[in-house]
Amino acid sequence: MKLVDQITGDTMFKIKSEVKSDTRKIDGLFNRLKSLDTYEVAYGYFEGDIHNESGLDIAYLAEMLNYGTDKIIARPFMDLAGDMVERHFEVDREWKREIWRYLGGVGSIKTILAQFGRVGETYVQASIDVGDWEENVEWWKQAKFEKYGSSAPLIASQDLYNSVDHRVVKIGNQT
Repeated sequence: MKLVDQITGDTMFKIKSEVKSDTRKIDGLFNRLKSLDTYEVAYGYFEGDIHNESGLDIAYLAEMLNYGTDKIIARPFMDLAGDMVERHFEVDREWKREIWRYLGGVGSIKTILAQFGRVGETYVQASIDVGDWEENVEWWKQAKFEKYGSSAPLIASQDLYNSVDHRVVKIGNQT
């Protein structure tokens, strides 16, 4: 549009722009960030699975073995698994890419957390395996005893190995 200044007679051009604010992408990112605080993942043993030989809840059995009792020495396989998981996520970069992809609009937080849960399961099983097959290696027994207070093998290790699980739960819910 051509305009002429009434005082100077100069020719001016006026450009009119209407920018409409579309905040859908920003709102979507904000919602995805909020959802990171909505769910959590747990891995290990959950109430309800029964150990056939003892009749004990497998979660209770795992807790007794991990922390010990007055009559059972602690065999902290879950603590070992936690250390393994922590080291895994310090080294592995894939989970960071998955989070960035999620924040960019790809995937679901429940799917990502389920992947994390499967990593936890794998390391619980690995800690059971380590406890079983490396028990006769003297240096391993000593190192394990120094860090965790015990090098005794697990009781019912095959049942524990087969029962490890993970769950993605909405924070505030137990299901």
